[in-house]
Amino acid sequence: MSTHTATARAVPADGFDRALAEAFADPAVVLVHVRAVEYGCFDFEVRRP
Repeated sequence: MSTHTATARAVPADGFDRALAEAFADPAVVLVHVRAVEYGCFDFEVRRP
């Protein structure tokens, strides 16, 4: 299994659904890590449905 880390970007709260849809439009993306912008700490991950 190979892994790939995509470029991170800040997304406003009202852009979360669109950002996930854009990420999962790529069939190679299996999960997205969501982090707190202020501290960079991991909050949760979203897996492909």
